[in-house]
Amino acid sequence: MTIELERSGTDCFPPELSSHFDSNPESVGVEQTIAEASRLSDLGRLEEAEQAYLHADSLLGSERSPRHAEVLVCLALLLRRRGAFAQSASYLDTALAIFPEHRAALSQRLDLAHERGELATAAALRARMVSFCESAEAQVHVLSEVVDDAVSAAIAAIRQAIEIRPADTELRARLGALLDAI
Repeated sequence: MTIELERSGTDCFPPELSSHFDSNPESVGVEQTIAEASRLSDLGRLEEAEQAYLHADSLLGSERSPRHAEVLVCLALLLRRRGAFAQSASYLDTALAIFPEHRAALSQRLDLAHERGELATAAALRARMVSFCESAEAQVHVLSEVVDDAVSAAIAAIRQAIEIRPADTELRARLGALLDAI
């Protein structure tokens, strides 16, 4: 599976975030580091890009801004590309803690949750994406997918419980009811 780095234009940052860059010297250093990380990524020099994004993250420190969230998303995409899924998920979770409505972070974290079999997490993340729907029809579609993820998570949990207690008739009845419902 090839994972493309999602970008707006030629940079990893959407244009609307440019207003979050200050003109103070510290911010200029951060901006230059972010620009260099993006350039390295564009050139396919992914290890160097990862190091540059890590440096930008350290420069941003505890700043809770959309640009910090975006740096974390770019870093997570690079980590995911090289197979470091747990680290990628951690960076995406941090980005979402900073900027809860970050669409790329939500989308990437949802994809990771599905890939890792984290169906309950996928359902919760997908439910957050309903706010981005532009029509009632789209909302219903996304909510239907939330239900699918949640039911799949419930089935997986009950099956796991049955493995622990195979003779439990109540668990088997609950599984049967769920399977009959879908």
